[in-house]
Amino acid sequence: METFKAAYKLLKQAEGGYVNHKNDRGGETYAGVARKFHPKWAGWTIIDQLKKQPGFPQNLNSHSQLQQLKEQFYIDVFWKPCGADKMKSATFASYLFDMAVLHGVASAISLCQDSCIFGGNLNPTKEQVNLAYSRLGIKRGVLCQKTIDLFNEKNPD
Repeated sequence: METFKAAYKLLKQAEGGYVNHKNDRGGETYAGVARKFHPKWAGWTIIDQLKKQPGFPQNLNSHSQLQQLKEQFYIDVFWKPCGADKMKSATFASYLFDMAVLHGVASAISLCQDSCIFGGNLNPTKEQVNLAYSRLGIKRGVLCQKTIDLFNEKNPD
């Protein structure tokens, strides 16, 4: 959990606070959690209540239950699904987590798999990709034990 806390601290700086900008494709967003994409997140109920109180949106940061829900959201939606909790390297776990938040879990896994398998070859052919993944017995963008082992082998701490 210590590794998550360090990665989450960096993420919080980048994700910011409350925004409701008409040009943001996620619409209303708090700390990177877009209501449009995560409408059932329990934090929205608290935010809707706090909107009616003086000091909004600054009052969001001092609401302890909201802060706990926000942190748990990132654990449940990104940290664990991308496998960051299973990485030996804290640096790689943080990188994988950040990629999952920015690009989605499956894309983060795919990008990291490709990096571990192909190294500096950023444009493998479709045949190279199919052959490499077939030989390793893994599916691109899918977290499995073989992928976890690959990540840990290529990124020891």
